[in-house]
Amino acid sequence: MFTIRGRRALATVAAAMLAGLSILTGATPAQAQHGPLGQPTITFPDGSESVAGGTVTVTFDAGGDRRVTGFRYSLGTTDLGLTATATERGGTATVTLGVGTITGDRSLVAAVVDGHGRVGPMTQAAIHVTPTYQFTGRVLNAATFLGVPDVVVTLEPGNLQATTDADGEYAFAAVPVGYYTVSATAEGFCSPSQTFLISGQGVEYEIYLFALDSEVCSPAEVTS
Repeated sequence: MFTIRGRRALATVAAAMLAGLSILTGATPAQAQHGPLGQPTITFPDGSESVAGGTVTVTFDAGGDRRVTGFRYSLGTTDLGLTATATERGGTATVTLGVGTITGDRSLVAAVVDGHGRVGPMTQAAIHVTPTYQFTGRVLNAATFLGVPDVVVTLEPGNLQATTDADGEYAFAAVPVGYYTVSATAEGFCSPSQTFLISGQGVEYEIYLFALDSEVCSPAEVTS
């Protein structure tokens, strides 16, 4: 049987071990055993907006709680089906997250995970996903009305480019909402530029190429 002195010695050893654990984990002795886990902080280093089908960069931060070894998270659901490992105990994890094709405000939820697999309470942040639309058409020779292949069609801003096929057709599959100026580049031709608002539906536009000696071509519109 333990004497009173022996019991006190064991209690002292246990207290020392618990204090050592608190130093390793960054938590108080009570937290090291029973304390609840906190919520992570969610930030977006490059902004919280993306076009449909795009990605956002997300950083999760455990706030220095050294019990935390990683994070669980999900977009649009609360199943926390995705995982990320912290760079160090109590540290951060940065991930590139695909936003999918559902547009509007979408909820990102996340929770911390400790070394024993315990999951903390969830926190959430919003990601805004904007729609994209098609911009398609055909580049035609204004004199023959035949399609012109291998013409570079450019949308600005963004320097989005597409090259016409054998029939002179071009396509931009995913253009965000906004005003764009379209132009075509072909040696020996000019093509007046045109500005469009892409919003709510796709745009189909025929581009005509004119010979350099035509009245349409001015020095500013020569694309050779």
